Amino acid sequence: LEDGVRSNGYPCDEVYYLDWMATEIQYSTMNTLKQNKKVGQTDGQAQKIVAAITSAVAQFAQGENAFIAPGIWTGDTIMRLHKGDAMPTGYLIQIVSMADQTQTDREKRKAPPIYVCLKLSGAIESAVINVIVNR
Repeated sequence: LEDGVRSNGYPCDEVYYLDWMATEIQYSTMNTLKQNKKVGQTDGQAQKIVAAITSAVAQFAQGENAFIAPGIWTGDTIMRLHKGDAMPTGYLIQIVSMADQTQTDREKRKAPPIYVCLKLSGAIESAVINVIVNR
């Protein structure tokens, strides 16, 4: 047996699930933009996009092959998420306020940056089992 690791050292299942999740996020976001006649450049309207992303990401935190799991954030600070913060769902989606958006981006009708922070569940690939017998 060989470990499921790519040549760059990343586990194959992580690459697969991250690619799949990115696709689901893209589809959900595009469907939201298509289904709404207009998504206004307001914080409230931008929550439609955040909700679409949340829906896409949430499916990876459920079921038998849960890719995302609750845990403690150990990465760098990203907006309101700090090292040591609990992530009860295994993910946090944050969007920069419209008030902080540049005029150039507003005129280009861009959404402000959206951050999808994930806590991966990991996978067990080996185990040490001790059997202790006493008479």
